[in-house]
Amino acid sequence: MPRLRLSFLRINKVLLLVTLVCLIFNNQKGSFARHFTLSPFQVMFLVTAVATIIYVISNRHIRDFFCSVSRKIWTAIMLFYLSTLVGWAIAVLFMHMPVTLFTILDLGTFTMGIIIFLLVSFYAKNDETYARLCLYAILVPNAYLVYYFLTNGVVGCWGFSTECVLGSILNPNPLSKTLLVPALFFMSMSLFAVQGKKWKKAAIHVLLASLFAMVVFWSVSRGATISLLFGAMFAGMVFSFHKFTWRKLCMSGAVILVILLLAHFMLPRNTQQAIVTKFEHTGHLPPGSQGKVANVTADDVRRLPNTEARLLVWHFYPRYVVEHPFGIGPNGSHKFTFLDKQGNRIGAVGPDSTYLYAAIWGGFAGLASYLYIVGTAFVELRKKLKKNFDRTSFAVLSILFALSVVLFFDAMLSLYWYYVILALAIRQNGTVLPKPQPVQAHE
Repeated sequence: MPRLRLSFLRINKVLLLVTLVCLIFNNQKGSFARHFTLSPFQVMFLVTAVATIIYVISNRHIRDFFCSVSRKIWTAIMLFYLSTLVGWAIAVLFMHMPVTLFTILDLGTFTMGIIIFLLVSFYAKNDETYARLCLYAILVPNAYLVYYFLTNGVVGCWGFSTECVLGSILNPNPLSKTLLVPALFFMSMSLFAVQGKKWKKAAIHVLLASLFAMVVFWSVSRGATISLLFGAMFAGMVFSFHKFTWRKLCMSGAVILVILLLAHFMLPRNTQQAIVTKFEHTGHLPPGSQGKVANVTADDVRRLPNTEARLLVWHFYPRYVVEHPFGIGPNGSHKFTFLDKQGNRIGAVGPDSTYLYAAIWGGFAGLASYLYIVGTAFVELRKKLKKNFDRTSFAVLSILFALSVVLFFDAMLSLYWYYVILALAIRQNGTVLPKPQPVQAHE
C-alpha cells in the first residue's frame, strides 16, 4: 500500500481547517474574555499560527505570505492599527482612561481575526478547492449549533417550558450573526439548483436554508433578522439581474419567499410574538419626546423599561467621534457619560455598531481604513462574478452583504466568521508571482 505523505504545507492547511471547525467553542457561554479559560479554538489557533510562522521562515516564503494580500489592504490594516494605538495613547495620557485587561482583550480578539484573515488569504491563494473547503469548514460549527439548539431548545419551547429564546442555552447574540452564514449559503445554492432544474438538490437546499433562517428568527435578534431579510433580497436581485429575464426574477423571488415563509411557520407562536414585541419596542418613545430620540430624558428611560436603550444613545456617538477625531483606542466598552437635555445622566451602553466601534477606536482614519477593507471585498467579488458567475463567489457575496448590514447593529470586530468571509472575498486568484529572470551580460 502506498504511504500517505503529508507535506508541511498540507499539514498547515489541515490545521487551519480544524481551527475553523473549532469556532463552535467560541459561541458557547464561558468564553475566554469572561472566564479566562482556553477553548479548543484558541489552542488550535495558536498551533496553526506558530506552524505557519515556522513554515514561512524555514521555506523562505515571507515574500509570498505578504504578497497574498495586496499592498493597499496591508496599508489599510496597518493604518487601522496605527490610528488605534495613537487614539489609545491620547486617551491614556490626556483623557486619563485606565488601561484595563478587557481593553487589551478587545484589541487581542480583533488581532486574532486579522490573523485568521491573513492565514486564509495565504493558504487559499490560487487554490480554488481549498477556498471552498474554508467556506465549508465554517458551516460545520453552525450545523452543530443548530443540532445543539434543536436538542435543547425545542423541548423548552414546545414541550416542558415557557422559555422561547436562546439565552439559557447559548449566547444568542453571536449565534444569530454566525447563522447568517449557512442561511445565505444554502439560499444561494437553492437559486442555482432551481435554475438548473435539479429538484432533489433544490428541495434539500431550501429545507436547510429554512432551518438556519428559522433559528436566526428564533434568536429574536432584530439586527440578525433585518440582515437576513436584506441579504435574501440582495441575493435574489443579484441572481436575477445576471442575464436578466422576467422568468428568472419571478423564480428567484418565489424561492426566497418559500424559504422565509417556511422558516417563519416552523417557529412556535410565542417566539413569533416575541419577535413582533421586540420590534415594536424598538421605536417605542414616550409622548413627550415628540417622536425625537434626542428629546428622551433619563426619567423616561427609567419609567419605560421597554424602550430600547441603544436607540437612545446611538445619536451621541457620531458627536463623540467628531469631538475625538483621533479615536480613543479599544475603549468601545468604556462607560461613556451622556447627559440628556435636563443634564441628567442617561444609562451608558456601548455603541453596538462595528462602524461606530471602528471610529471610536481609530477616529476618522480608523473608520476610513476599515471601510476600505470592506469595500474592497465587494469590488473584488464583483470582478470575480463578472468573469465567472459561479455559485461559491455568489454565496460569499450574499453572506458578505448580510454581515455588512448587521455591522450597523452589532460590534463584530471579534466575529471570526466575518474575517474568513472577507478573506475569501479578497482572495487573489490566478496571480502567481513572476520569477525573477537572470540578467544576461551584453557581449
